[in-house]
Amino acid sequence: MKNLVSLTCLLALLSSCVHAPKPLMTYAGKPDDAKNVCLSDEQGIIAVSEPVPVFTDDFNGTLTEKWQPPLNHANLVTFKTGLIDGKQAMIWINEQEKDIAYDTETAIASNPFSVANLYDLQLTYAAKSTVGNVLRNSIIHYGDVDFKISWYRKGETMPFKEDVFDCESSPDAFIINAHSFTVPAEADTAILRFGFGRPNFQKGQIFAIADFQITGYGSGHRIASNSFFVTSPILLTGNEFCADATIPNGTSLSFSFAYAADDNGAPGPWSNWSAPMATKGKLTPTPNAAWVKCKVAYTSDGNATAAVKSLTIGRRTLSNWSSLHAPISPDVTITSPSPATAVAPVIIKLTTQSEINWKTSQLLLDGTDMTAQFSHLPSFDDGVYQLVPAEPFTKGVHEIVAKLNTMDGAILNKQCIFFVGERRATSPQVSLRHDGMMLIDGKPFFPIGLYVLKKHKGNNNDFDTMFKDLRSRGFNFGREVGWFQSAEAARAFALAAERNDYKVFMTAGFKGANTQDLKVVADGVAALQDCKSILMWYLGDDTSQHNTTEILRLKHDTVKAIDPGRITVQADSVGGIENSNYRPYVNCTDVFHPEVYPLRNFAPEKDHMGCVFKTIADTDCALYDIKLAADGPRGVQPIIQFFGSKDTEYKAGWNFNHPGEVRAMSYATIIRGATGITWYCYGPMSQYITATTLPDRWEELTNVARELDSLLDVLTAEPIPQPAAPVIIKGSPVDKANRPPVYILLKRSEKRTVLMTVNASVNDVTAKITLPGVTAATELFPTKDFSLAAPGVLEIPFTKFQVRVFEVR
Repeated sequence: MKNLVSLTCLLALLSSCVHAPKPLMTYAGKPDDAKNVCLSDEQGIIAVSEPVPVFTDDFNGTLTEKWQPPLNHANLVTFKTGLIDGKQAMIWINEQEKDIAYDTETAIASNPFSVANLYDLQLTYAAKSTVGNVLRNSIIHYGDVDFKISWYRKGETMPFKEDVFDCESSPDAFIINAHSFTVPAEADTAILRFGFGRPNFQKGQIFAIADFQITGYGSGHRIASNSFFVTSPILLTGNEFCADATIPNGTSLSFSFAYAADDNGAPGPWSNWSAPMATKGKLTPTPNAAWVKCKVAYTSDGNATAAVKSLTIGRRTLSNWSSLHAPISPDVTITSPSPATAVAPVIIKLTTQSEINWKTSQLLLDGTDMTAQFSHLPSFDDGVYQLVPAEPFTKGVHEIVAKLNTMDGAILNKQCIFFVGERRATSPQVSLRHDGMMLIDGKPFFPIGLYVLKKHKGNNNDFDTMFKDLRSRGFNFGREVGWFQSAEAARAFALAAERNDYKVFMTAGFKGANTQDLKVVADGVAALQDCKSILMWYLGDDTSQHNTTEILRLKHDTVKAIDPGRITVQADSVGGIENSNYRPYVNCTDVFHPEVYPLRNFAPEKDHMGCVFKTIADTDCALYDIKLAADGPRGVQPIIQFFGSKDTEYKAGWNFNHPGEVRAMSYATIIRGATGITWYCYGPMSQYITATTLPDRWEELTNVARELDSLLDVLTAEPIPQPAAPVIIKGSPVDKANRPPVYILLKRSEKRTVLMTVNASVNDVTAKITLPGVTAATELFPTKDFSLAAPGVLEIPFTKFQVRVFEVR
């Protein structure tokens, strides 16, 4: 790494002032060493007594000694103990010979352990996972699969309170986790549970726990008389020192320093500790010192504790202590423009909570170690580095892999993509309007789409015939079957769509939507970015089962680095408001395709009474997630089930839509705010009876698509204020689940105003809808006059699942 010494000298000059200077970098993390201290959210680092062991396991024996039999849905995961990375660990592994493993919800719970007479528990463990960095529970539980502690009263078998905690892990090394829990006063025993349902274990993937212990503080807890902690090493950037600390009567704090010269980006041998100083003063570095660390020593008479909030050393500040145990992983992003010219420097930004150990870190460019060629940009932003190419970059996809280690033990192994070549300037340029509506070259586009577009005997095994037929039926949008495994096959599909005025969205890459290899994603996008029929890149299928939020966002950023003129999309089941699948992934793609597949043999209500409302609930949940979490416009384009299945081929027993259901489900999702619609599935698949295999059902779906196609002027119009909710004047005002039966949407284009209505229940009802100023109405599909009950008042009778659409004037 270039310029380390010159940067240090520059910053030393800048920091040579009487008062502690404004810090250049603020770090937080774990000390190198500590005894009898802990973290207080309000006070900082405080002194405490040594906690007592409560529940420990070194994993040298069998799991049956201290743990209950694991929950292991589908029996695809093996639980055992063994060595990983030199640590004795509890290991979960998929040893099955399966390329894809679905529904691998797993959990293991401890035997009950006593917490009587304890008031605080400390849980620490190290976790490593090749399943994913973010491990989450599932929406549809086969069992209890959270990370949590359950509290029990004496003699009771059901917990009265539960505390959930997160698990941070890495595929490269064990990550230390630390959690504190206040023991409820009435708790007698507790059970610890490790478990997750997403992502699923694939073949050979592992989750491992090591260095595990639970300790606690009892009622006899007192403050330790002597405590200390040592900071992780930081660059020496000046000789001013200042501590923000609280020192009550009966306590003391002292600060000592050790120094080291630089050894290829890391500290060399350390000096002895300096004489202690108070909370403010000047350092006396040893000759050639480039690194420094601080030892903070506490004393107490047992009645109070000193507390350290922050330490400022030169132009570095240590504060906002996130944990005394768990280091925070760094991050790296490419901040230079992409697509880029062949001679433009590549600029990266490192974000870290501790100094980088450059002696053990690498920056690889297309597989070659280029760490020494990256130079630090001399600015007050201490994490910016650039690489000026010695020779022009070749046109195409390039990757930087950052393998970083920090001084406090955090790690990063991250792939970043940039593209060298001309920015695609040809049409279409795709974006989202403020309400999530797609814009093609600035003009609104409402997708009326299909999943699984493929050649089959119904279209003479020809893409041109297929697209021409679909366009004549009102469809304008769709996705290829699965994914094309070569650029040539994908291009043939996209060009056929272009010839027939059809728009598509394509899997990014040629190894499936859930690939985690950014190079594969980048190569696929680069190969097809000139195809004008492509509007979106598909980045996740059943997203939460296969992708972490981090990898999905990286795929999104990779697409934008190569093809900034298009948007991205993912698909997943929704779950529910309390535990949505989509919510953590809202900011990972531009568009979401909720998988609305409610028609099963275990339908929630008799005669599939819940199917239309399921569509409404899933759409509402996705839009709520966007409102709650989105950092910009997001589109929602639900996938409506339009397939069945033979029970002998698929155990879930998917049922085909009853007559009228698909129309009601389709309009319901639009009425609730969807900015597009797709149906699944068009082409024949081995386990499904699809729309095109049943001529009457295919014609039913075609009629819906043609209706929507005729409404495109209002469907793409800007949102307008909505009328009051319908009043039910005949029939039950709620269905059996206490939900409103009738939903409405008013839309206005430059040439007309249209009211869309749907009865989401199985009950016959009559709804009164008030539209001030309306004097006439014509019902569409089929077209016929509709008499108003009074000026501005429509009284509309509905049968089960009936959709009625009106043009009002």
